[in-house]
Amino acid sequence: MDKRKNSARFEKLSVCDRTVQRAFRCVGEYIGGWPKISVLIAVVVLAVSLVGFRSFRMHENLKSGYTDDTAPSIQEHKAVQWFFRNRTDNVLPGEPYYMAIFARAKDGGSVMNASHFNEVKDYYDYVVNQMNITHGNETYKYNQLCGIFCNFNSALWKLMAARKSYNIELQYPVTHVMGLAVNVGRYFFDISTDENGDMTGAATIAVYFHLFQNSSVYQEVLKKWEMAAYRYMKSTNYTYIDLTLHGANVLNAEVMRGGKTVGPLYVIGLALTLVFVMICMILTAWMHKQLDCSKPLVALLAVVCPILAAVTSIGFILLIGFHVNMLMIISPFLVLAIGVDDAFLLVNSWIRLSCFAEMQTRSKAERLGLVLGEVGPSITVTSLTNFFGFALGCVAPVPEIRLFCATVALAMLLDLFYQLMLFTPSLVLLSRCENKVIHRNATPETRRIADILNYILGRYCHFIVSWYSKIVALILIALYLAGAIVGIREMEVGMDGRSLLPPDSQSKTGLDIMIQTVGPTYQGLLLIVKNPPDFTDAVQYREFKKVVEAFETAPRSIGNETTQTWMKDYKRFLNPGPDLFDVMMGVTVPPMVESENETIDFSDFKIFLGTDPYTAWKNGIRYHEINGTVYIDEMLVMTGYCNVTSLGDKARLLEQWRETANRFPQYGLRPWDPDSQISDVILNVQPVTERTILITLVTMAVIFIPFIPNMVTVICATASVASVCAGVVGYLHWWGAVLDPVTMVSVIMTVGLSVDYAAHFGYHYHRTSMLDETPCSSKTQRLFASFQVRFIAFE
Repeated sequence: MDKRKNSARFEKLSVCDRTVQRAFRCVGEYIGGWPKISVLIAVVVLAVSLVGFRSFRMHENLKSGYTDDTAPSIQEHKAVQWFFRNRTDNVLPGEPYYMAIFARAKDGGSVMNASHFNEVKDYYDYVVNQMNITHGNETYKYNQLCGIFCNFNSALWKLMAARKSYNIELQYPVTHVMGLAVNVGRYFFDISTDENGDMTGAATIAVYFHLFQNSSVYQEVLKKWEMAAYRYMKSTNYTYIDLTLHGANVLNAEVMRGGKTVGPLYVIGLALTLVFVMICMILTAWMHKQLDCSKPLVALLAVVCPILAAVTSIGFILLIGFHVNMLMIISPFLVLAIGVDDAFLLVNSWIRLSCFAEMQTRSKAERLGLVLGEVGPSITVTSLTNFFGFALGCVAPVPEIRLFCATVALAMLLDLFYQLMLFTPSLVLLSRCENKVIHRNATPETRRIADILNYILGRYCHFIVSWYSKIVALILIALYLAGAIVGIREMEVGMDGRSLLPPDSQSKTGLDIMIQTVGPTYQGLLLIVKNPPDFTDAVQYREFKKVVEAFETAPRSIGNETTQTWMKDYKRFLNPGPDLFDVMMGVTVPPMVESENETIDFSDFKIFLGTDPYTAWKNGIRYHEINGTVYIDEMLVMTGYCNVTSLGDKARLLEQWRETANRFPQYGLRPWDPDSQISDVILNVQPVTERTILITLVTMAVIFIPFIPNMVTVICATASVASVCAGVVGYLHWWGAVLDPVTMVSVIMTVGLSVDYAAHFGYHYHRTSMLDETPCSSKTQRLFASFQVRFIAFE
């Protein structure tokens, strides 16, 4: 490219830079000319936003709130609702509800002991059949809400009653009694067995509560019921057992309590920030001989403006009908990091210009115009890049992340608004307190400090432009990126809700039991079959057996022992095993024989569904009859897995189930798990994080161009932000963190915060070559001039 083209391009970029600077000077002069009106406008905006706090609502849903709108769990969720729909009018039930109670022996013994188990049963009977919940003018009990799921734990009660009355030995994971195979693996954990394989004890027992919340009233009643069950558990001192309640409502309440416990830390952090800002601004004013009674108030405003921006943003979010989540509570500190930095630039420029004698002949409005002309584009580019960075986070498919990003994005714009409409006019209004005497020449003390700072800064600038600094930088960057890349490659994707809970929360115990006890031993799968085969056709039935076998032989599967299907129980019904007397006499269960051309005869099917204990399958099968012939429309298959030691493991197991289901599309298989929404959050964290970072970086690079019309500077600034993001993610791994929604938000914040220095310095470095007043030709001079604007320095 020839010199004329380069010159033409430079002239265009220079005109762009001057146009931006001229626009900000006009804005500054207008605000400086009408400071009280500007402050009034800011107060009105704040007042309008505060109206939203009349409907303040704190809400945190760790499942649906962090689930992708297009996640497979949404379809699985709908499939479960459709299966359990009302049979007469096909009305869908409400949201699934799940809760568990875990009991452990205080003495470390077995909860199968009669004294221990009786206390478990007593607690269950009270919260299910006796505890009243008042909502409005109505009183409810759990047994009025559970519907078809009221007998969810009946197999456990009947089995333990038979064991007590007839001294029946239990086998693990399935006990066969009275022709019925009872899956005890879902109830008993940390078991011990004798040489015959019979259970002799279990350290943990689980009791489950599952139903559908068919209305908003039911949802509120269940929330009150769960909290009442939790309070009753905490207030009752049992002799033999310790109980732990694991439920979504209690977990959300504990997360909210954990958020409140950090309130004092927020106050301390805010106080320390205020002290730091005040000290820095007082020192700056003192060194420029401009220390007066207004500077502490200026420092206070520097901290207050970003906080007002965050409060105003939350107020507008509430005003349009959204709620507040835990992530949004940290938004004031995010905005504070940007806003205080902008205030430093404004104050530094305002004080520095006051040292020039010609400022005495200019109005305050002209002085503010010069200040905004100098630093206005810099603070605007950081505000806009942060705004667009977080605004692009709104494309994330996770609702609570979208809400957080929208709140912070709006706060970034409002921070720029308050800096211009509240902070800068306050500088004008408080300027009447400034010293009228010009101290262009520094005192010996300040001159000595300035000389030391400028000497250090000058040596540093010389070092930066030297050839050996480039070698040092390349080595350090290579080592830094190597550690970051290895950390990123080995970063584990998961989720640990325990980090959100207060230290004394019993919900931590519940999560520990789920992760360390239940998951490694038994993880149940509920498989919905939307298009079952014709079981009277040997070929179709044989092919469908391959489907069940695929799930039974998959990695982590316990095997066919834990598989529960109506076909198995129907065979047992037609060919009953030993009765209770035979079991007492030690008669073993004969193995079930399956033939290659086996079919199912439905002649006794309706009798089967009406015979206890097989009546439970009434809710596990959907069928219709044509001329007396039974056709299965939909059905459930249940089986068990093990070695699930984290939510990340469960997410990968769910992904495995889906892959297996997709191999047999003709049956319309839908695997379902109560935590499938959280699993989808975990599975989507990595791609969402990568996509958000990439889009944000590209957007920031585009926004840089109008303010820093130099592609080399833009590329360097963008690369700097990218390297910081890589380092944050990579080195979090070395500190033992996992990539979860909280980490994802932290990375998004990193993009927003790390752009600050790159944008400010890049803008001023580019601008120093175009200033007519103090032309800078060499790289060292440009660096030195950029540092003088960006930090405290003296001529």
